[in-house]
Amino acid sequence: MKISLSILIPLLILISILVQANGFPKFSEYPALESSSKRVGEIGIDTDDMHWKIKDRLESRAKGQSANFSGKYFLLQFGCGTECSSFKLIDVDTGAIIDSNIQPSSWGGYCFQINSNLLIVDPITETGKKEFIELHEGTLPDHYRTIAYSWNGKKFNKISESSKIYDESC
Repeated sequence: MKISLSILIPLLILISILVQANGFPKFSEYPALESSSKRVGEIGIDTDDMHWKIKDRLESRAKGQSANFSGKYFLLQFGCGTECSSFKLIDVDTGAIIDSNIQPSSWGGYCFQINSNLLIVDPITETGKKEFIELHEGTLPDHYRTIAYSWNGKKFNKISESSKIYDESC
């Protein structure tokens, strides 16, 4: 199912306004625009591609997996150091790796669902906030924020950012 841009753009603007008034966006407000029942096969990486060095690791974790984000993508999370996690977005139909325009998560990982275009980065939980304050000697750094993005099939668009507790379910 495809949605016309003349309908999608005003809808996204309206949703963005509602999010600012009511807190965090909800997964149901950002339905997936496509879906696929395929599973990840061969990962499409050329030897000139920057990902070729990690192709085996990507394939060992992604091959055979079904979509888990936005109807037709497999979102593969991995660590990238202390207080750092990142992800690769893989199209289950083609095996193509889609480079993200999002900076890696600094501490909280990602929240997402198969039937939604919404991606929550670094969701702040009550427990996580307490642990982070203890770890950083009683202060909560300015970068400690939950950021919501919507995926349009080509890139992520920032919807909202907040230092409030994220109490939605992932």
